[in-house]
Amino acid sequence: MEVTNQIFLLKIAHLNINSLRSKITEIELTLRNHSIHFLALTETKLNSLNIDNNLYIKGFNFARLDSTTKTHGEGIALFVDSACAYEIINVSDFSKNLKFPDEVEIVISVVKPNFQRKIMVTTIYKPPQVIKITEFLGALENLIQLAT
Repeated sequence: MEVTNQIFLLKIAHLNINSLRSKITEIELTLRNHSIHFLALTETKLNSLNIDNNLYIKGFNFARLDSTTKTHGEGIALFVDSACAYEIINVSDFSKNLKFPDEVEIVISVVKPNFQRKIMVTTIYKPPQVIKITEFLGALENLIQLAT
């Protein structure tokens, strides 16, 4: 009897999209053509007026974090293959202890693909105008320590 080892490769990608609404067709093609399981997008420029139905891609779950500041409006979104279990960790529960500058946006996800261990994927958007780089790097180091 021949035994074949199957290796499941979890494909994770990131794009700085600079407005998701006009690029949803391109995103769908990218997900399918490259068999991506987890896609993180930054600078989505989504707000409460954009409904998720217009951003639906069959076979993928969609999660988003719209920017909370009026001056930046960047936002983060995730597309996760529906075959992968995942959860979004509520960053606000411990973000005060991390002391990221206010303009920084963070989404922490835990992905559990079939037959794999859990993987933590953190998406962070730091706008170019954030000048508190020492504060940002210190908070990032604290986040890494909390995660390990």
